[in-house]
Amino acid sequence: MHCRVGEVRSQLLEKSPTEFETFVATLWENQGWVTSVTTASNDAGVDIIAERSGLHDEKAAIQAKKYAVSNKIGRPDIQQYDTLRRQDPDVDFVIIVTTSGFTQQAEQLASQLNVKLVNGEALAEAALDSLAESQLATLLGTAPQDDNTESTPEQGGSSSPTEPEEQPDPEELSASELADSLSSELTEDDLTEKEAQLANLYEWYWDQRNTDFNGNAGSSLVFEFDAVDNLEVYQFLVGLHSIEFTDTKRAREARKTAQQYNWDIDNWEPNRRAGALLNLKPNGNIGEKFDPAFEARFTRIVFEGFLDTDLHTVRLIKQNPFDGKTEARTLNLSEFE
Repeated sequence: MHCRVGEVRSQLLEKSPTEFETFVATLWENQGWVTSVTTASNDAGVDIIAERSGLHDEKAAIQAKKYAVSNKIGRPDIQQYDTLRRQDPDVDFVIIVTTSGFTQQAEQLASQLNVKLVNGEALAEAALDSLAESQLATLLGTAPQDDNTESTPEQGGSSSPTEPEEQPDPEELSASELADSLSSELTEDDLTEKEAQLANLYEWYWDQRNTDFNGNAGSSLVFEFDAVDNLEVYQFLVGLHSIEFTDTKRAREARKTAQQYNWDIDNWEPNRRAGALLNLKPNGNIGEKFDPAFEARFTRIVFEGFLDTDLHTVRLIKQNPFDGKTEARTLNLSEFE
């Protein structure tokens, strides 16, 4: 079952937003609702209206978000989508359906506001439980699978089962393989345990930026290590990775690598205190789109590719606010599991 859940979830990510909305609407219809997919020009933020009659009539406004698995929906989005119910006095509640998931802060607020949440795993499980195989295949654009059918040599197949391709252990990826991995969307399964913890920290940091600092960069995260050569400071600031090297040669090598992979160089200051400051934006100007898994993987690239260390040597992380009043806060990666 778990294998098929992942398969359905992956196939949904290949759909257009309109196809995904149609999939969600069909799934709700199979649960006994009458649905209508709104048009892009008239939806006012609502993707699907679902209604059902009984002893108590119900009307739900559904927001369908096709996001990469690593791009979880945060607390600000819950606040925004909660306003959907106020657009129609007959709407009883809001449902947010996504192929990804929700941050802990988002789940807490949704519980307070009575906003219903359906993550990608629950969505795929519901589809497998309630949709006929042919209906599911039609919606996903795939041919129905028959596990008992063996292909013949004339059909170009083989009677022996195909071994699944072994995936590389993310812990064992080389620095160059790590860099290459940024060219495609990362999922939770692609991350090591430490990377996942760091991604959760970055996600918390992004949510805090939106909730506590009105969308501004109110603080930076400064990493401190047990012992690392050639490094003065490494800090993270909403997609900006700022590395101050004590060795100019090492900094030039990092800059050359950044140019090779077309990572945005936001600033380059050689011979700064006999070293060099290199500011990188590997994901460009992120605007409102923030991918914590991407940023966590890039941080690992910095550690292993530029600093000859790894996430396990992080002694502490400090959150340094910019207001000059709030004291710096020490963070622990294990808090963000």
